[in-house]
Order: sequence, then C-alpha cells, then structure tokens
Amino acid sequence: MSDTINQVRLQVLPAPSGWRLDCDLPVEANYFRSGGRAEQAARDLAIRLSGLGHDVRVEIHDRQMQIVATQIYFASEDAPPLGAREPESANGVSAASDDIRGD
Repeated sequence: MSDTINQVRLQVLPAPSGWRLDCDLPVEANYFRSGGRAEQAARDLAIRLSGLGHDVRVEIHDRQMQIVATQIYFASEDAPPLGAREPESANGVSAASDDIRGD
C-alpha cells in the first residue's frame, strides 16, 4: 500500500432548491436548504478526512458558480497509514459510525 497522501476536493455548489456538497471521493452528493449548513458540513467532512490522512481543499461557490472562498485542510501528521482500518468496538461496530446528514 502506498503512503502517498490523497488529495480531496470538496465543493459547495448551488442547487435548484438550495446547496449541494460534492466530493471527489465516490460518495453521493449531500443537499442542503441552507448554504451555511452546507459550508459547515464541508468543514466537518474536511476535518474528518484530514484526520484520515487526506489533504482537503474546500471550495465555496456562489450562485453564479464563482469561487468565493477556499480553505485547505492538511493531512494530520498522526493520521493512521492509508488503508488502515478503523478500530472496532466490542460489538464489532466501527467506533466512528456517525455521518453527516443534510437538512
């Protein structure tokens, strides 16, 4: 397994009825009615991904698709090696089982 740091891009983009959080990783987009909630979800996800060893770039777009803010979250130095499994609790469930949910 390679120790190369993966770079991830998160984007908060306008959507027909609110805002969308897109990610380079193969996950479904999340939708929010509030732009502020979409931005907070992007920051929260960036922190989690940086803790797992990814450099993360968060881009916030306005309704005209212009980038209005960018933040970089660098991979944590004490991140587990890429490909390492999360610790499991006594009942076999991942210790980090919470997820980000849209409103």
